[in-house]
Amino acid sequence: MASYHQGVFGPPSDKLLKVNLNGFRALQVTRLLGRKFCANPFQMRDGLWHFDLYGTPYEQYCPAIPQCNPADKYRTIDGSCNNLEHPIWGRSVSQFSRILPPSYSDGISEFRLSVSGRPLPLARFVSTQLTFTSSQLDPVVNVMFMQWGQLLDHDMTLGSSTRAFDGTGLLCCNQTHPESASMHPACREHNRLSRELKRINPHWNDETIFQEARRIVGAGRSAMKLNDLMLKNQGYSYSYDPNINPAIMNEFAASAYRWHSFVQMKNFLFPAGNATFGLDLAAIDIQRERDHGTPPYNEFRKVCGLPKIRNFQDLNGVLQPGMAEKFSQIYEHVDDIELFVAGHSEIPLPEGLVGPTFACIATEQFRRLKNGDRFWFENGGMPNSFSEQQLNELRKVTLSGVLCANGDQIQQIQPFAMIIKSRLNQNIDCRNIPQINLKFWQE
Repeated sequence: MASYHQGVFGPPSDKLLKVNLNGFRALQVTRLLGRKFCANPFQMRDGLWHFDLYGTPYEQYCPAIPQCNPADKYRTIDGSCNNLEHPIWGRSVSQFSRILPPSYSDGISEFRLSVSGRPLPLARFVSTQLTFTSSQLDPVVNVMFMQWGQLLDHDMTLGSSTRAFDGTGLLCCNQTHPESASMHPACREHNRLSRELKRINPHWNDETIFQEARRIVGAGRSAMKLNDLMLKNQGYSYSYDPNINPAIMNEFAASAYRWHSFVQMKNFLFPAGNATFGLDLAAIDIQRERDHGTPPYNEFRKVCGLPKIRNFQDLNGVLQPGMAEKFSQIYEHVDDIELFVAGHSEIPLPEGLVGPTFACIATEQFRRLKNGDRFWFENGGMPNSFSEQQLNELRKVTLSGVLCANGDQIQQIQPFAMIIKSRLNQNIDCRNIPQINLKFWQE
């Protein structure tokens, strides 16, 4: 199932193949060290990281540490050198961070077991019993909310996947969904800004135009998140902390930010040819969480300051009505309950879409992304800081504005693109949607 899912997402990458191969090598070295020192699962998980592979034959497989220039104005393409003391923190194609240590039965890679010592129920079975589809429309957000979340999810949390020796997905039949990157609003916005920057700064070379447009698009996307969530700020931010690792957290990527699960595509994901059925998205997400070694739901309630679930009756009032009984029929013990299915079954917070556990994890992730990012667009007093006038313009960026400026024949749109149309969010003429004024970038 997961192998078919891998095969539909584009051609193989030599870089990711190397990452996969080095990952398997690291796993084998860990197993060898564990056997050599007769380590138990906890020692395998928590003790072996003290061994430094630099200066050994395995150093060739360790990440290369780049040399950084503190005066650089632009973010590197792969995100390296964001942190000058830890240049690979938050870099693409690098390891996730974690809130809690991983939970594997052998400490490093084997699936977590029930507290009884037996395997957890099959992911497909959990999906069929504990996740449900619904045709009921959300009273607040529209499908753009899910689509935007999906874009952010794949942008921030896309992980390496296992492939066959020739680089193909591990499946018998391949299916492709061609999509032109040039049609994406972010690409169109970059090109639109590039043309305007070239017009007002004809002396700029191609590299400067590209980097400035990229810098504005990146900043605008961050501003867009705040604006569309009605979280506007003023002035500069001085919250950057070089001790915070902005890397994506495993628990966020594998569980709490599976936005596409809001559509609950069960049985109809990527049907092959004329087939009337496809994959089970929820089952894929459950299995992914197990692959990532995510600890049980109860462990995250504890770290988020929520009461521990002592028995299945405690789930009443925590999960949506009727779910406590269903969970008791699937799991042997409350400490077997998995984060993904329980998180999606929690009663949402007031005016929220998720419950307290997922909200806790997402909040911590976005705190790290902002406060651990040296290039966050609101940061002041740095070589890469925008001017106050530029910052004020960037805070005008909204998803509605980007769609109006780059869409095909879009004449009207609601000001908050991810919120359903209503008396307070009626369609207005695109000419009345604020747009960034690039005159403050003229040199």
